[in-house]
Amino acid sequence: MRGPRGRRRTTPLLGLALALTAGACGTRAEPGPAWLARWNGPATVSAQAVELPLERAAPEALRGAATEPVTLVLTGLKAETPSGATYNLFVGPSGPVRAATGDPGYVGALSLYDLAGRSEGADRVFPLPPQVRAALSAESGRPLVLTIVPRGGDGSPLVVTGARLVRQSQD
Repeated sequence: MRGPRGRRRTTPLLGLALALTAGACGTRAEPGPAWLARWNGPATVSAQAVELPLERAAPEALRGAATEPVTLVLTGLKAETPSGATYNLFVGPSGPVRAATGDPGYVGALSLYDLAGRSEGADRVFPLPPQVRAALSAESGRPLVLTIVPRGGDGSPLVVTGARLVRQSQD
């Protein structure tokens, strides 16, 4: 079949057949895990800061994490009653409790205003700043933690059921 410029066009089925053949011949790499680091809970955050240890993916999955967009995905967030509290989020090596938003590991702040009373948990996504992405490099080898620091407010505690650091889609 010829296109408008006289070039031969491939049909969608031919393209699919070529892709499947390439995959069957082993010329395509298997995709790595969708996560770069993860934690599976649950955990409850009330008046004190909580550190959640992040399990790193295999070193080959972490390659390029320092230069590519990466996001923190918090899953299963719940609170029984409304609260004026905010929760500062930090990713970095374990250590003294972080409190300042100027800390190099600061990712963002989470508010509970729309989480209270939900029967199912909500998810929230935060882009990681460059200095946090650099800490993901396989060379560092230091354990990473997600630290959640409550600030102000009263009401029910925050429940978190999971956290993942994932590459942001480039679509």
